[in-house]
Amino acid sequence: MESRTVDADGFVPSEHGFTDALREAIEEEMDFLDDRDLHLVRMRENDDGEIQQVTIQADDEMYRLSEVSPGNVSRTVFRNPKRDEAVPYQDGDGGDAEAVDEADGEAEDDEAGDETPEDG
Repeated sequence: MESRTVDADGFVPSEHGFTDALREAIEEEMDFLDDRDLHLVRMRENDDGEIQQVTIQADDEMYRLSEVSPGNVSRTVFRNPKRDEAVPYQDGDGGDAEAVDEADGEAEDDEAGDETPEDG
């Protein structure tokens, strides 16, 4: 896969060879990031030369848009955990794994209780 990086100021989604789904997703993301400080945009092409993935760096976050199948775009956000004071998932002595397991068990119990019998 080839990749190229362009300056965010000069990036216009309609001028590049995107599929309609990827172009629409990029335009939505750019509108969302309108008030942010955009640094760069990286585009990755597949073996056929079609742009398949776009990564936008805004402030200290990165937004990745990937066309995973025709017409379906996956969005991934990478954030700086120190800025948000986020706690990463911990296993072992951290104890967070048990809390996650308990929450998962409660969610499964709730899902089981949501079933309604079909009207015959």
